[in-house]
Amino acid sequence: MRAVWFVVLALMLTCAAQAQEIRDQSWFLRKLVDLDGLPILEAGARCVQSSSYDRASRLDAATGKYIGWEANGDAGHYMGVDAARGEAVMADIKGPGVIYRIWSANPQSRLRIYLDGAEQPSYEWDFNELFTGKVEPFRMPLVWQRRVVLGGGNPASDCWLPIAFARSVRVAAVMVKNAEGKLVPPGQYYHVQYRTFAPGTPVKTFRLPLSAEETRLLAEVGDRLAKSGTDPQPSAGLATRSAETTVAPGGEVELTSIDGPATIHALRASLIGGEKWASRLVLLRAYWDDDPKPAVEAPVEALFGEGFVGGLKFAERPYTSLPLGHLDGKWYSYFRMPFAKRARWTAINLGTQPAKLAWDLAWRPGALPADTARFHARFRVEQPSTVFEYPFLECQGRGTYVGMALFTDNAHGGWWGEGDERAYVDGEAFPSVFGTGSEDFFGDAWGIVWFNNPYHGSTDPHDRKQSCWRYQITENIPFEQKLRMTIENYTFGDKVKNSYASTAYWYAMPGGTDFFETPKAADLVPWGRIVQGAVEAETLTVAAHQGADPIVAASDALSGSKGVRQAAAAAGESFDLRGDLGRQGDSLLAVGIERGPDHGQFKVSLNGQPLEPAIDGYAAAPGVAEVSLGEVVLKGDDVLQFTSAGKAGAATGFTVGIDYVLLKPVRFKNVVEGESLKVLEAVGSETAIQGLGDRFSGDTQLWFPNRKQDSYFTVEVPVKAAGRYELNLYLCTAADYGICQVELDGKVLGKFDAYHEGVAPSGKQTFGVQDLTEGKHKLTLRAVDKNPKSTGYMIGLDCVQLLPQ
Repeated sequence: MRAVWFVVLALMLTCAAQAQEIRDQSWFLRKLVDLDGLPILEAGARCVQSSSYDRASRLDAATGKYIGWEANGDAGHYMGVDAARGEAVMADIKGPGVIYRIWSANPQSRLRIYLDGAEQPSYEWDFNELFTGKVEPFRMPLVWQRRVVLGGGNPASDCWLPIAFARSVRVAAVMVKNAEGKLVPPGQYYHVQYRTFAPGTPVKTFRLPLSAEETRLLAEVGDRLAKSGTDPQPSAGLATRSAETTVAPGGEVELTSIDGPATIHALRASLIGGEKWASRLVLLRAYWDDDPKPAVEAPVEALFGEGFVGGLKFAERPYTSLPLGHLDGKWYSYFRMPFAKRARWTAINLGTQPAKLAWDLAWRPGALPADTARFHARFRVEQPSTVFEYPFLECQGRGTYVGMALFTDNAHGGWWGEGDERAYVDGEAFPSVFGTGSEDFFGDAWGIVWFNNPYHGSTDPHDRKQSCWRYQITENIPFEQKLRMTIENYTFGDKVKNSYASTAYWYAMPGGTDFFETPKAADLVPWGRIVQGAVEAETLTVAAHQGADPIVAASDALSGSKGVRQAAAAAGESFDLRGDLGRQGDSLLAVGIERGPDHGQFKVSLNGQPLEPAIDGYAAAPGVAEVSLGEVVLKGDDVLQFTSAGKAGAATGFTVGIDYVLLKPVRFKNVVEGESLKVLEAVGSETAIQGLGDRFSGDTQLWFPNRKQDSYFTVEVPVKAAGRYELNLYLCTAADYGICQVELDGKVLGKFDAYHEGVAPSGKQTFGVQDLTEGKHKLTLRAVDKNPKSTGYMIGLDCVQLLPQ
């Protein structure tokens, strides 16, 4: 008993010493990998974010109502403009504190940092260069830029090098000259996330160059971050326990019970189930002390930050973040999980088949310091999600939020992530963290690709199903009474709504409560793909065929999980699909097709009339695509014929796969959809097909997400008969779109300024009457400049209209 008191006294003295410890650069660098310190709550600490969120979103103090809460023009908004200094102010913070994260989608101009009330910049850097690893001491992996690491032109950028300040810090962007020579803000998307401490906390202000010890520690921390997948704070002498357990369907088994006080340092698990989504249907639960409600409850894969593993092999999804991931066939967690009396782990199987769970735990016995909170990880799902602000955490008590993983099953396909994250701390009416977009929250920009970093990334490179994660080890968000965390869902009001699921991670003192409920089995299995308004190919009648028998093919990638496929052996083989396509009269016709390495080229006819263009189903990897076949007239009982026409050089077969038929209303006569045009050349960026909703012809556009001046793309426009035509373009406008120069067969026809506060169709833009020959013509859209208010040079082509004169 006396020995126990000595241990407790030593811990108390250590905590008291730490409370007075000077927080210098070495202290903050150690925090970058400090999982041991996460459960220990600090009084008086706050985490806030300054960002470029659309200022049209505001709280009406008189009515308590939110105004413009869906506003989405999230670039170029600053705290203010300092004309005397020629700066746009991004953050102005009173200390003591530390900036832990800086993010930008389009870092440009120069970044200035004023520390502790300095009148002149303490430091000034090229904002873009700061993230490339070329500026000391901003080294990878503490900095990351997508185009540097992954290639391409996307400049999404993140920095986690701590910048501490004793009294204050001011962050500003140097203004730039517009076309008229006037100084204007550079128009960045940005986040500056920082932590402040209780008054009197001793903080040593950031200074360069780093000392020899700080430089050594920077290299050590960088090495630990680069080796994510191993415990960044390894400890010898841990107690361990492991076993394999079969969990019967509908059953719950106790895995283990451990006496405390102790802290779990590592959890590893693997699962082999008899059904595809077993790792979604088997839940792990952990109970701390005498709490009857589990503090940890999540599907096995979701507990470790993944959402759509299903039957896929681990090797196909590399994932090694600092606290969570998988290696060598096992998921791992290094989040510290302290408990005072006991820890009890169970597993419950909500599926229909037995599942074999292998697990192991490592823990350190020992008394807990004061203010040691308990680890929580809870999963929730809304399928479908019908709220605009999807809440992934609502809890009461005292604690700190340390991260989340989001799993979106995007029924629409295409891009889903325009949602701003928000943190409402201790009942605040206006959030102290207000983001600029889902992909921005996860450290990317203009979409999310596969990437794997210590604190943030995405394990799924799919447009429709994506697992994205961000673990806030340094910029964790403390709360004293309660916390509400949300992220916007822009399909909440659509006819087909997305499925949102998530795992939230936080620490809370005993006695706290939350809003989580055990999910239902039916909600745990992800949806199949859904295309709004589509007629599924498998519901139509195969009226005739030549060559191989058409079959109903099954795939999660297909709408309704099924389609019709003919494994044709040669050109000329065909099959007919007959039925009511759902709309009579004038319609825009599109077909969803399968693509893959063994898929060939094919032609489509409707009621015996050939349609354009011919379709190439070849792709290096299996997938699906939607192809517009233009304006048609339907009679009500129609026949679509699909005829194999050959194969591309790389294709290994002549397979034709049809997923669905989709009819859309005709908004403009005599148009060719931009997304159906053949792209001949794209310089500066790749093109993509982007869904934009029913304000746009065919609900989609051909998107050129370019970010550089003088970049361009060229499409092939077919003309069926020689003559004089009025050329009209229907384009997209948005806050990051440029001034587009229109060229036809090398001739400059005019320009169009595509800047607009929000995303909107341009309406008809006329580029004169043209004498056109029969055949193929080249239409080039070139980003030659941008409006001073615009933040980019993007171009979007909705459709091309040729009106005979």
